[in-house]
Amino acid sequence: MSNSVYPDPSLALIAPLSKNIIHLQLGNKTVDSLVDTGASISCISLKCLQKCLKNIKIQKSTQSGIFTACGMSYPILGKVDVELNIDDLIIYQELTVLENLTFNIILGIDFLKANKAHINFENNTLAIQENLLNVPLNNIETINEHYAHVKTIAVEVIPPHCEMIIPVRLSVRHRNNSTVILEPNFSNDIKNLVGSKVVVNVQNGKALYRILNPTGLSITLYRNKKVAKAFEVDKNGIFALNDNNSKEKSIKVNKYQNVEKELGIKINENLNANQRKQLTELLSRNRNVFAKDITELGKTSYHYHRIDTGNAPPVQSMPYRQTPQMRQETEKTY
Repeated sequence: MSNSVYPDPSLALIAPLSKNIIHLQLGNKTVDSLVDTGASISCISLKCLQKCLKNIKIQKSTQSGIFTACGMSYPILGKVDVELNIDDLIIYQELTVLENLTFNIILGIDFLKANKAHINFENNTLAIQENLLNVPLNNIETINEHYAHVKTIAVEVIPPHCEMIIPVRLSVRHRNNSTVILEPNFSNDIKNLVGSKVVVNVQNGKALYRILNPTGLSITLYRNKKVAKAFEVDKNGIFALNDNNSKEKSIKVNKYQNVEKELGIKINENLNANQRKQLTELLSRNRNVFAKDITELGKTSYHYHRIDTGNAPPVQSMPYRQTPQMRQETEKTY
């Protein structure tokens, strides 16, 4: 199998997610949770939920499923409101329950925004509620039934400032023509290489993987070196961007995020995170009864209003000039 070298690399560079792990308490269990800035909502696997909170009732969700960035589809089983204990700081969080999930818990953008959290790359910590709590981010290899190591087949020399496609093999044999997503996961002794996050087809346990050498020196990859990890993709979750039904298949999972901005309101900062969350959800669920401006007031034919002016004569007045501000208002159209 021949290699292809490209002098002008243009691949998307993605860091491994397994480095953004925090430890938290759910019930009386310690759970490793992924902090994912690419996830709109926070999720929990059904297995983890049943292990930590056996008697909790799963509430019905208005959504039936979600699609991930890598093309995998997950049916939504419901949602739960839980207490997350992070270093004795109690945080109330709504989690979407999914049957199959790579990580036990994924903390998404909704969690980060509600708790004013940000990642400090200098000391590799997660700051929560404006540095009230700083939690170390850990590097944990998470392995489940969807996971497979991806290793080199032969010795490969990658030229400086070049991108190369190399043959690789998977540690778990996938059926022919199966589709997997490859994510960078280099061995500890491999330095200065960057892998792509790509969707590929598997043939006889083998596939092709794209690697970039951004340095000014050639780098040798020896045989049987780990370069990535593979997750099987559900082909039913992949559709073209120009698909007429793509809008129906895509699910707006972060429906509460923009309600404050849309209505032009500011929620009292004295409310805690859980109170703000409850108020925002209330506004979003009843969005149709709130008007952001006069254009949303609408009209009705179910009731007619009559004003009794008695014997008062009609009011008449001579035309007069309007101020620029008054003219601007009278000329408005809705």
